[in-house]
Amino acid sequence: MNNSVDKDLFFLYSMGMDAETLRSILPVLEVISQGGLAIVVFVIWFFTFKKSSESIQHAIQKHEDLSKELLQILKEEQEYKAMLAGIMMRLEEKLKKPAACPIVRGEND
Repeated sequence: MNNSVDKDLFFLYSMGMDAETLRSILPVLEVISQGGLAIVVFVIWFFTFKKSSESIQHAIQKHEDLSKELLQILKEEQEYKAMLAGIMMRLEEKLKKPAACPIVRGEND
């Protein structure tokens, strides 16, 4: 056991941990003291990856919601344009046949 693990054990013992708990923590402390920087970097990478994954999932969900909303707007616009086209066709027919126009027939109120 190296010096840093001894210091850690002494610190934990002084904090009130019993001997059984210290014995169960000892392998973990040894791995941490031997791996040191690699473990710290891995932990930082893991939490960064996890957070960025959550952010990406949130962005994807927001994009899907906006896409659905945009499709709904486009469908409504298409229906509106179809209605306008029908009105314009009726107006065109009335302009082609002026006899159908009440003003031309002399039906002024």
